[in-house]
Amino acid sequence: MVNDTNLPAITTYHYILPLLIVGLFSLLTYAVFTKAPLEHEERPVTEFDASSPPLVLSVTETTSHRFIAPGEKITGVAIYAQAAPPGTLKLTLTNEANRDSVSSTIAATTVQGNTTKITMPVSGLQTKIKDPILLEITRLQGRPLPLATNQAGILTFSLRIPLPTSFGAQQGALAGIVVLLALLATQLFPQLRLTIVVLLLCLLPLVAVGGFWFSDEAWGVADWDYRFSLHEIYRRTILVFHEFPFWNPYTCGGAAGLADPEFSVFSGTFFLELLFGIPRGTKAAIYAGIVVMSVGTFTLARHLRLSWQAATLAAIITTYSSAFILKIVEGHVTIVYAYMWVPLIFWSWLNAYATASAKPARYNPWNLLCGVLLTLTFFQGGVYILSYTLGALLILVLLVKHPRRAARVTITSGLWFAGLSSIKLLPVIAWLYHFPDDFFVPSTHTLTYLSDIFLRRHQHGSFILPAQQSGWHEYGAYVGYGVLALGLISLSQLRRSHLVRPLFIAVLASIVVASTGPWLITVFDIIPFIPRSNISRVALFTVLSGALLAGIGLDVLRRRFPSRSMIPLMIISFIAIDLLSLSYSISEQAFIIPPRVPAVSPAPKPLAYTEATDTVRRAGHDHNRAYASTLAGYGTFTFCSVLGPQASVATIQNNDIPPTVYRKHDNQAMNITQWSPNQLTVAGPVSADSTVIVNMNYAPGWLANKQPAHSESGRLATTVKQNEDSIVFTYHPPLLKTGLIISLGTSLTALAMLHHRRRHKAL
Repeated sequence: MVNDTNLPAITTYHYILPLLIVGLFSLLTYAVFTKAPLEHEERPVTEFDASSPPLVLSVTETTSHRFIAPGEKITGVAIYAQAAPPGTLKLTLTNEANRDSVSSTIAATTVQGNTTKITMPVSGLQTKIKDPILLEITRLQGRPLPLATNQAGILTFSLRIPLPTSFGAQQGALAGIVVLLALLATQLFPQLRLTIVVLLLCLLPLVAVGGFWFSDEAWGVADWDYRFSLHEIYRRTILVFHEFPFWNPYTCGGAAGLADPEFSVFSGTFFLELLFGIPRGTKAAIYAGIVVMSVGTFTLARHLRLSWQAATLAAIITTYSSAFILKIVEGHVTIVYAYMWVPLIFWSWLNAYATASAKPARYNPWNLLCGVLLTLTFFQGGVYILSYTLGALLILVLLVKHPRRAARVTITSGLWFAGLSSIKLLPVIAWLYHFPDDFFVPSTHTLTYLSDIFLRRHQHGSFILPAQQSGWHEYGAYVGYGVLALGLISLSQLRRSHLVRPLFIAVLASIVVASTGPWLITVFDIIPFIPRSNISRVALFTVLSGALLAGIGLDVLRRRFPSRSMIPLMIISFIAIDLLSLSYSISEQAFIIPPRVPAVSPAPKPLAYTEATDTVRRAGHDHNRAYASTLAGYGTFTFCSVLGPQASVATIQNNDIPPTVYRKHDNQAMNITQWSPNQLTVAGPVSADSTVIVNMNYAPGWLANKQPAHSESGRLATTVKQNEDSIVFTYHPPLLKTGLIISLGTSLTALAMLHHRRRHKAL
């Protein structure tokens, strides 16, 4: 018989008290994150002029400058010098309206090209509009300091102003509180723990990065213009022309379809775009990528024996670090959609290694799964992520107890990948043979700027590093001080845990590789078949390894304070609020470009090229809207891959309506009776010795009446040897048939292997 008198006490202890704690913590945290400034901006007061002579400040000398206050709190001053010799400075800010004064001798220096930026924080000087402010800088010790000036000879400096918390940051903070409430539910209902966590990871993107979803019909910034256009071409080829996109006639005069290393039609995310259209399908694909990334990291962490709390934390860090979100904003979808498989690749590899016997077995389904996941990564177009992951798997061989067994797992998984992906892999290899990558965009050296990369809340489009050729999306990987602290706590287990050491090595190695920058130019020249460009992207692997270390650090605290069950939940919530308050505000920067109104008039049939980009200025930057021309049926030049022929076609800008097909000797346009992206038919009769040219780039694989076509000034052409009733141009990627046979054979082998294994288990 149940004693009802005990029920109120149980309810109070197990339900009401945790709810009160969570409620108070949530209110306090939300108040801090919404009232305290999370970000600052530097507002120039006087502009720098490199041609102006410097203001040399000797020891004990003071320079002063008066300016009008911005009416906001000043939390720092940045000055610029042509050199920064050792020594100390004293900075004083005085509000002459009320005689309030603040000073500082603390300075942080960063090199920006030939200039050194010296930032001096102050406790905060509150000002009103038009208050007169006196700035004084004294050289206390050291050699004379040449300070930068403007054309009028006035000291160059900027003010550091705290920014009010944005709507996105507030929404992100609320999303972090949702994480806390979900984790509390797992404490109250432990039998539903896994279900609640999976639901949390699946539903969290809806509130954590709402800027992606609540953007109406706006188009994306930066590379999204190219991706929208490219995927619209693939979608049109399939749905309108009922062909597989072997060839892409629209991009830069004609480029690879299937043979493009970043071709993504085989991917599951493209199916969403095929189903819902490009703008809506893209957002569905982003959502799918975030969910797969979250659940995959959680699965990997649980396999590594992290607690469910630590695994949840690792999933949130990996997914909502700015390293992942910034690339979505930029439109680097081939990296994003490919990276989502990386945690599951490591998970399957570790399972294959754990189940591998000392002697080679006939088959291991985990090797097959690892090969399938590598294939999915390649099918997403993620050649960069694929190359980094394969490199990581090779390094992993050196970090485990049985290197030979690990090497066998890696090689076997790689063979499965090679066989399954041959339908795309072999055409890609053939394409790269004819159009090798000879262009490298080096990232800058970053070892001295790790705090900016991992601990500063910089937005998309920021330029922080000296010689930063690319945007912040190639560098930013914010994780915050909470993750750093947990990672350091995990190092206390460096000798006890077999897991901390390889993860710590992975963090260090990925940081070093990501920092090599221009040093890799020579390496890539020696091995040109390796995907090149912005090696700083390897920081994605730093975040994944660091997230797992942070999870281990959380488990160390859990064991240290076993009776404090709410502490881990609050730590996770704090880190989630910190990350999500940034990721939400970053997500608001992605889809902000208004569609073109009115729409571009339809292109002349069957194909015409335009150089128009329909540039629009938004948020202080110029953005292309060539997608509008793509929708109208034009070929565009927004982005021309280095892995392809040089654009050689005539456009409507240099010819009113250039003929699609014409005779060389008289430029007479020829009649086209059938046209599709992979094939076109020219009506005859065509006399012998005529050269017929198509206003489209040439590439190996084009045939004219089943004979190899040739290049005529870079354009597709054929020379007729005898009178022809018509000419049929067709394109088939080189090595396509061989790749198809290998992929089919590998797939049948995999199915036979799984069937045999099932029968063997049944017996």
